[in-house]
Amino acid sequence: MKSPFLTVILFTLFFTVCDKSDGPAPIGQIFGKVVEDSTQTPVINIPVNLSKNQVSAMTDSLGSFQFDSLQVGSDTITITTAYHDKLKQLIEVAEGPQEMTFQLNYNRGQIKGVVKDDALNNPIEGAVIYLSINQVSDTTDSLGQFLLDSLYIGTDTLVINASYYDLLLIPLNINEGINENSYLMKINSEFGCVPVEDTSKVYIYGSNEIPIYNKSVWARFSKEITDTLEILPLLQKYKLKANNFKKEPISNQWTATLCIMDNALPQCHFTPWGNLNIENFGSSELVDYCFAVVNEGYTVFNGIIYFQFSEGTTNEQIESMYAENGLIAFYQSSSLYYAFITRKSKKNPFDLWISMKGKYSFLELIALVGPSGGLPSGNKPRYRCN
Repeated sequence: MKSPFLTVILFTLFFTVCDKSDGPAPIGQIFGKVVEDSTQTPVINIPVNLSKNQVSAMTDSLGSFQFDSLQVGSDTITITTAYHDKLKQLIEVAEGPQEMTFQLNYNRGQIKGVVKDDALNNPIEGAVIYLSINQVSDTTDSLGQFLLDSLYIGTDTLVINASYYDLLLIPLNINEGINENSYLMKINSEFGCVPVEDTSKVYIYGSNEIPIYNKSVWARFSKEITDTLEILPLLQKYKLKANNFKKEPISNQWTATLCIMDNALPQCHFTPWGNLNIENFGSSELVDYCFAVVNEGYTVFNGIIYFQFSEGTTNEQIESMYAENGLIAFYQSSSLYYAFITRKSKKNPFDLWISMKGKYSFLELIALVGPSGGLPSGNKPRYRCN
C-alpha cells in the first residue's frame, strides 16, 4: 500500500515533467521593403497586412515597413495598391528579426508622347489628348508633350484634337509601364491652310537667329485692291484681324499688320515661296507679299529688297535677276534699285537675301528693308498684336 506522501511526490513530478512552459512564447519580427518589380523603386504609403497576427503597417517614403511582437508560424501577407497587381503570399514567421522584400507588378500603363506638325515636324501646343475607355485627358505643352498616367492595360482609342488639324483617332494597345510615341497631325484640308516651310526661326547673317513673333504677320495687298473692304472676306476665311491699314506712298498699295486669331498657325499665312499651288492666305491673288513680324513685334520686313550694281551692269542682267528670284522692280534712283519680294519668290526674304549675295558677281550691295530701315534692331515702329 502506497503512502499518501509518496503519492503527492509522484503527482508533483508528473506535473513538472508535463508542463515545461517555464519561459515566454517565441516572438518574431519582420522588417522590409515593398518595391516595383520592373524599376525597383519603393512603393510608398500603402498598407501591408498580416492575416493571422491581425496587424497592419504603412510603407514609408522609402517603401519600408516593420512588424514587431509576431506569433511565430505560418501567416499570410497581403499588399494591395491602386496601381499594382495584388500580392497575397504565405510566409513563415520565425523567431527573431527577419528581413523581407516584396516586389509588386505594375498593373497600369502610361502613355507619354509628342504631337507634331506632319509637314514641318514642329511641336503642336494646346492639342487635347483623350483616351476613350480610360476617360483621361491632357493638353500638350509648348514642346508638344503630354502624359497620360495610371491607365488600365489593354485596348483603347487615343483621340488627338487640335485647331486647324485633322482629328486623329488611333487604336492602340496599352501595355504595362511607359508607352512612348510621337504623333503627326495634318493640316485640315477644308481649312485650306498648308505650312510650306519651317519659319519657327529666321536667320540673319547666316548664323544669328531671330525668332518670329507668332501672333502677327505683315501683308502687302494687290494693286487691284481699291478699298480695304475687299480684303475682309479673305481675312475672315483665315482667322485674321487687320491692324493699322495704311497706303504705301511709293507703291500706292494697301498694307497692314494682321493679328492671328484663335491660335491659328502663322505658317498657314505666309507667302508660299515657290509653291503657287498651295492654298493659303499668302498665295491669294489679293496678297502680293506676307511674312511674319520678327524680333518680338518691334520690326517687320515688308518685302522690299534694294541693290547697288557694279558699273557696266546691263538692264538685261538686272531684269533676268529679278525674274529668277520673283522680284518686281518698283523704284530706282541714281544709285539704288528697289524691288518687291513677291509670292513668286522661291525663298523667304532671309534665305533669298543670303543666296543672292553670293550668286551675282555684279552686285555691290544687297539689303532687306523694314519700316525703320535695314536689319532688325528692335527699333520702332511697333507691329504687335495685343
